[in-house]
Amino acid sequence: MFTTSRVSRFIVLVLALSPLALIVAIVQPAPSAFAQGLLHASQASLRLKKCHRAVRGAHIVRADRTAVVYSRHPYAAASQSDLDLSVCLLARGRSWHLDGDGVDSLLADFRLQGRYFVWTDQTLSGPASTPGLGGIYLVDLVSRKRLVSAPVVDGKGTTDPYPTGPYLGATSSPSVAIGPHGELAWIGSADAWYPTATAASPVAHYEVWDSYQGTTTQLDVGPDIAPHSLRLSADGSTVTWISAGQTKTAQIT
Repeated sequence: MFTTSRVSRFIVLVLALSPLALIVAIVQPAPSAFAQGLLHASQASLRLKKCHRAVRGAHIVRADRTAVVYSRHPYAAASQSDLDLSVCLLARGRSWHLDGDGVDSLLADFRLQGRYFVWTDQTLSGPASTPGLGGIYLVDLVSRKRLVSAPVVDGKGTTDPYPTGPYLGATSSPSVAIGPHGELAWIGSADAWYPTATAASPVAHYEVWDSYQGTTTQLDVGPDIAPHSLRLSADGSTVTWISAGQTKTAQIT
Protein backbone atom coordinates (compact mmCIF):
# COMPACT_ATOMS: atom_id res chain seq x y z
CA MET A 1 0.00 0.00 0.00
CA PHE A 2 1.23 3.42 -0.92
CA THR A 3 1.41 6.05 1.78
CA THR A 4 0.87 9.72 1.01
CA SER A 5 4.59 10.40 1.03
CA ARG A 6 5.27 7.44 -1.29
CA VAL A 7 2.60 8.64 -3.70
CA SER A 8 4.14 12.09 -3.75
CA ARG A 9 7.60 10.69 -4.48
CA PHE A 10 6.13 8.51 -7.25
CA ILE A 11 4.44 11.53 -8.90
CA VAL A 12 7.67 13.52 -8.73
CA LEU A 13 9.57 10.61 -10.32
CA VAL A 14 7.04 10.26 -13.14
CA LEU A 15 7.08 13.96 -13.85
CA ALA A 16 10.85 14.03 -13.86
CA LEU A 17 10.96 11.25 -16.47
CA SER A 18 8.16 12.62 -18.64
CA PRO A 19 8.32 15.15 -21.52
CA LEU A 20 6.50 17.56 -19.23
CA ALA A 21 9.67 17.98 -17.21
CA LEU A 22 11.48 19.16 -20.32
CA ILE A 23 8.68 21.60 -21.08
CA VAL A 24 8.79 22.98 -17.54
CA ALA A 25 12.55 23.40 -17.77
CA ILE A 26 12.28 25.22 -21.08
CA VAL A 27 9.68 27.71 -19.91
CA GLN A 28 11.52 28.60 -16.72
CA PRO A 29 11.76 32.40 -16.58
CA ALA A 30 15.07 33.97 -17.60
CA PRO A 31 17.05 36.03 -15.08
CA SER A 32 15.35 39.35 -14.48
CA ALA A 33 16.55 42.55 -16.12
CA PHE A 34 17.54 43.77 -12.68
CA ALA A 35 19.72 40.70 -12.09
CA GLN A 36 21.31 41.05 -15.51
CA GLY A 37 21.96 44.72 -14.80
CA LEU A 38 23.72 43.84 -11.56
CA LEU A 39 25.84 41.27 -13.39
CA HIS A 40 26.84 43.72 -16.10
CA ALA A 41 27.59 46.42 -13.51
CA SER A 42 29.77 44.00 -11.59
CA GLN A 43 31.68 43.01 -14.73
CA ALA A 44 32.13 46.66 -15.72
CA SER A 45 33.40 47.47 -12.24
CA LEU A 46 36.00 44.72 -12.47
CA ARG A 47 37.17 45.95 -15.87
CA LEU A 48 37.37 49.52 -14.59
CA LYS A 49 39.49 48.41 -11.64
CA LYS A 50 41.76 46.56 -14.05
CA CYS A 51 42.14 49.75 -16.07
CA HIS A 52 42.98 51.76 -12.95
CA ARG A 53 45.64 49.24 -11.95
CA ALA A 54 47.19 49.45 -15.42
CA VAL A 55 47.73 53.21 -15.13
CA ARG A 56 48.50 53.72 -11.45
CA GLY A 57 48.98 57.31 -10.37
CA ALA A 58 47.19 58.77 -13.39
CA HIS A 59 44.19 61.11 -13.44
CA ILE A 60 41.01 60.60 -15.44
CA VAL A 61 40.68 63.11 -18.29
CA ARG A 62 37.57 61.72 -19.99
CA ALA A 63 35.47 58.57 -19.53
CA ASP A 64 32.36 56.90 -20.95
CA ARG A 65 31.02 53.35 -21.34
CA THR A 66 33.68 52.51 -23.93
CA ALA A 67 36.95 53.83 -22.56
CA VAL A 68 38.76 55.84 -19.92
CA VAL A 69 41.43 58.37 -20.91
CA TYR A 70 44.10 59.14 -18.31
CA SER A 71 46.77 61.79 -17.89
CA ARG A 72 50.04 60.96 -16.21
CA HIS A 73 50.39 64.39 -14.64
CA PRO A 74 48.03 66.44 -12.44
CA TYR A 75 45.09 67.57 -14.51
CA ALA A 76 43.82 71.11 -13.95
CA ALA A 77 41.10 73.15 -15.65
CA ALA A 78 40.68 72.51 -19.38
CA SER A 79 44.32 72.03 -20.32
CA GLN A 80 47.62 71.12 -18.73
CA SER A 81 51.19 71.41 -19.90
CA ASP A 82 53.53 68.43 -19.88
CA LEU A 83 50.74 65.87 -20.03
CA ASP A 84 51.12 62.26 -21.07
CA LEU A 85 47.91 60.60 -22.27
CA SER A 86 46.95 56.93 -22.03
CA VAL A 87 43.67 55.16 -22.79
CA CYS A 88 42.09 51.97 -21.47
CA LEU A 89 39.25 50.18 -23.23
CA LEU A 90 36.77 48.85 -20.67
CA ALA A 91 35.99 45.81 -22.82
CA ARG A 92 39.62 44.71 -22.64
CA GLY A 93 40.99 46.26 -19.48
CA ARG A 94 44.27 47.10 -21.24
CA SER A 95 45.88 50.52 -21.53
CA TRP A 96 48.08 52.02 -24.25
CA HIS A 97 49.85 55.30 -24.87
CA LEU A 98 48.10 58.02 -26.87
CA ASP A 99 50.30 61.11 -26.96
CA GLY A 100 52.72 63.29 -25.06
CA ASP A 101 56.17 62.67 -23.71
CA GLY A 102 55.77 64.82 -20.59
CA VAL A 103 58.04 67.56 -21.98
CA ASP A 104 57.24 70.89 -23.70
CA SER A 105 53.73 70.06 -24.82
CA LEU A 106 50.28 71.45 -24.16
CA LEU A 107 47.42 68.95 -24.58
CA ALA A 108 43.84 70.25 -24.47
CA ASP A 109 40.37 70.26 -26.06
CA PHE A 110 39.66 66.64 -25.09
CA ARG A 111 36.60 64.95 -26.63
CA LEU A 112 35.60 61.31 -26.11
CA GLN A 113 32.68 59.87 -28.08
CA GLY A 114 32.32 56.11 -28.14
CA ARG A 115 35.34 54.61 -29.86
CA TYR A 116 36.72 57.99 -30.99
CA PHE A 117 38.89 60.41 -29.02
CA VAL A 118 40.03 63.90 -30.06
CA TRP A 119 42.62 66.21 -28.55
CA THR A 120 44.91 69.09 -29.53
CA ASP A 121 48.64 69.28 -28.97
CA GLN A 122 50.79 72.41 -29.06
CA THR A 123 54.56 72.69 -28.79
CA LEU A 124 55.82 75.01 -26.07
CA SER A 125 58.89 77.04 -26.95
CA GLY A 126 60.96 79.94 -25.68
CA PRO A 127 61.69 81.07 -22.11
CA ALA A 128 58.02 81.91 -21.56
CA SER A 129 56.89 78.51 -22.93
CA THR A 130 54.88 80.18 -25.67
CA PRO A 131 52.44 77.72 -27.30
CA GLY A 132 52.53 77.32 -31.05
CA LEU A 133 52.38 74.82 -33.91
CA GLY A 134 48.97 73.52 -32.82
CA GLY A 135 47.65 70.22 -34.16
CA ILE A 136 44.36 68.34 -33.79
CA TYR A 137 44.19 64.54 -33.66
CA LEU A 138 41.48 61.90 -33.89
CA VAL A 139 42.15 58.29 -32.92
CA ASP A 140 40.02 55.16 -33.21
CA LEU A 141 40.45 53.57 -29.79
CA VAL A 142 39.35 50.12 -30.97
CA SER A 143 41.69 49.81 -33.94
CA ARG A 144 44.36 52.05 -32.36
CA LYS A 145 44.62 53.98 -35.61
CA ARG A 146 45.16 57.73 -35.75
CA LEU A 147 42.56 58.87 -38.29
CA VAL A 148 43.29 62.61 -38.30
CA SER A 149 46.50 64.55 -37.77
CA ALA A 150 46.11 68.14 -38.97
CA PRO A 151 46.86 71.75 -37.99
CA VAL A 152 44.15 73.48 -35.95
CA VAL A 153 44.59 76.45 -38.31
CA ASP A 154 47.13 76.88 -41.08
CA GLY A 155 46.76 80.53 -42.09
CA LYS A 156 45.97 79.71 -45.71
CA GLY A 157 42.88 80.75 -47.61
CA THR A 158 42.78 84.22 -46.06
CA THR A 159 42.99 87.65 -47.67
CA ASP A 160 45.03 89.02 -44.76
CA PRO A 161 48.50 89.92 -46.06
CA TYR A 162 50.26 88.81 -42.90
CA PRO A 163 51.12 86.16 -41.97
CA THR A 164 51.23 84.41 -45.33
CA GLY A 165 51.08 80.95 -43.66
CA PRO A 166 51.60 78.52 -42.30
CA TYR A 167 50.52 80.03 -39.01
CA LEU A 168 52.82 79.03 -36.13
CA GLY A 169 51.24 80.87 -33.20
CA ALA A 170 48.98 79.79 -30.37
CA THR A 171 45.71 78.12 -31.33
CA SER A 172 42.56 76.71 -29.77
CA SER A 173 39.52 74.74 -30.92
CA PRO A 174 36.34 76.34 -29.56
CA SER A 175 34.12 73.88 -31.50
CA VAL A 176 34.78 70.21 -32.21
CA ALA A 177 32.29 67.59 -33.45
CA ILE A 178 32.76 63.84 -34.00
CA GLY A 179 30.54 61.74 -36.27
CA PRO A 180 29.49 58.11 -35.74
CA HIS A 181 31.91 56.77 -38.37
CA GLY A 182 34.95 58.86 -37.50
CA GLU A 183 33.95 62.09 -39.24
CA LEU A 184 35.60 65.12 -37.63
CA ALA A 185 34.80 68.81 -37.92
CA TRP A 186 36.22 71.73 -35.98
CA ILE A 187 36.51 75.50 -35.80
CA GLY A 188 40.09 76.55 -35.14
CA SER A 189 41.04 79.89 -33.61
CA ALA A 190 44.33 81.70 -34.09
CA ASP A 191 44.94 83.35 -30.74
CA ALA A 192 47.68 85.71 -31.97
CA TRP A 193 46.65 86.66 -35.49
CA TYR A 194 48.12 90.03 -36.53
CA PRO A 195 46.66 91.33 -39.82
CA THR A 196 49.83 93.29 -40.62
CA ALA A 197 53.44 93.13 -39.55
CA THR A 198 53.08 96.42 -37.65
CA ALA A 199 49.67 95.81 -36.04
CA ALA A 200 49.61 96.63 -32.33
CA SER A 201 47.18 93.89 -31.32
CA PRO A 202 45.80 90.64 -32.74
CA VAL A 203 42.41 90.33 -34.41
CA ALA A 204 39.89 87.49 -34.53
CA HIS A 205 40.73 84.73 -37.00
CA TYR A 206 38.77 81.50 -37.36
CA GLU A 207 38.91 78.56 -39.74
CA VAL A 208 36.33 75.79 -40.30
CA TRP A 209 37.64 72.33 -41.20
CA ASP A 210 36.42 68.79 -41.74
CA SER A 211 38.28 65.52 -42.11
CA TYR A 212 37.15 62.04 -43.07
CA GLN A 213 38.85 58.95 -44.50
CA GLY A 214 42.18 60.70 -44.92
CA THR A 215 40.86 63.86 -46.61
CA THR A 216 41.09 67.14 -44.66
CA THR A 217 39.35 70.21 -46.11
CA GLN A 218 39.22 73.86 -45.12
CA LEU A 219 35.57 74.93 -45.43
CA ASP A 220 35.68 78.58 -44.39
CA VAL A 221 38.02 81.23 -43.00
CA GLY A 222 37.65 84.75 -41.57
CA PRO A 223 36.94 86.91 -38.55
CA ASP A 224 33.14 86.70 -38.80
CA ILE A 225 32.77 82.98 -38.04
CA ALA A 226 30.87 82.31 -34.81
CA PRO A 227 33.37 80.14 -32.93
CA HIS A 228 30.80 78.02 -31.08
CA SER A 229 28.31 77.58 -33.93
CA LEU A 230 29.60 74.29 -35.38
CA ARG A 231 27.05 71.47 -35.71
CA LEU A 232 27.39 67.99 -37.20
CA SER A 233 24.38 65.95 -38.32
CA ALA A 234 23.57 62.71 -36.48
CA ASP A 235 24.80 60.59 -39.40
CA GLY A 236 28.00 62.63 -39.71
CA SER A 237 27.35 63.65 -43.31
CA THR A 238 26.62 67.37 -42.94
CA VAL A 239 28.37 70.15 -41.02
CA THR A 240 26.91 73.62 -40.43
CA TRP A 241 28.28 76.82 -38.91
CA ILE A 242 27.45 80.53 -38.81
CA SER A 243 29.48 83.26 -40.48
CA ALA A 244 28.46 86.91 -40.58
CA GLY A 245 25.08 85.90 -39.22
CA GLN A 246 24.39 83.43 -42.04
CA THR A 247 24.22 79.63 -41.66
CA LYS A 248 26.59 77.78 -43.97
CA THR A 249 26.48 74.08 -44.84
CA ALA A 250 28.97 71.56 -46.23
CA GLN A 251 28.83 67.86 -47.00
CA ILE A 252 31.48 65.59 -45.51
CA THR A 253 32.53 63.05 -48.11
